[in-house]
Amino acid sequence: GQNSLAGDFVQQLVRVREMIVGFHLSTDLFSLLLMAWFGAGLLAEDRRSGAHLLYFARPLTRTDYLLGKFSIVALFGVLGSMLPGLVIITVAVAASTDWSFLQQEGSVIWKTLLFGGAWTIVVSSVVLAVSSLASRRSYALAGVFAFFMFSGAISQLLARLLKDRDWLALSPVQCGIRIAEALFDLKMPVRDWNTTIAWTSWALMVGVSWAIIVWRTRRLEVV
Repeated sequence: GQNSLAGDFVQQLVRVREMIVGFHLSTDLFSLLLMAWFGAGLLAEDRRSGAHLLYFARPLTRTDYLLGKFSIVALFGVLGSMLPGLVIITVAVAASTDWSFLQQEGSVIWKTLLFGGAWTIVVSSVVLAVSSLASRRSYALAGVFAFFMFSGAISQLLARLLKDRDWLALSPVQCGIRIAEALFDLKMPVRDWNTTIAWTSWALMVGVSWAIIVWRTRRLEVV
């Protein structure tokens, strides 16, 4: 009777949450393409054309310059990552009776914002770092895709050879999948590895990326 209905209701909410996470991960890959496409040339092309000299000739600091470039890349990350997830959540809330989804799964909203924001920061930082190292936009674009593909392949190879799934932390995409599953309380035994290592790996990627960006920017000639 009531226990059966309650159980069915809980299972339905879990399925909806799983659908949201699956869609979220799919749009994150799309957001990766957006950020790479529109962000790969931001620093590379400025240095190649000497446009950075015009920026620095104005009352604009290097910090302002880099934050401006970062905001451009991050905007496409938000559009490709967080916005679609919020749309799906809005539909789920509107379709549920008596706002039941919002009452039972309201935490999905802030978790979507947290995960989408973290993913956007990681990818934007990596894209700008590669762009700062490349001499042309096309080289930077190839470098970004090479980094994500190579890190994914190496992480899975080491995880299988050494029989330790923590090696998956070498891949930002694998870290994203693990963090999403843990953050949204999805039980995936096959991918059950240390979430702290995944978060730490993301933090290190951001730190190293910005160290590269700042180092390369300081080498630019200022009039």
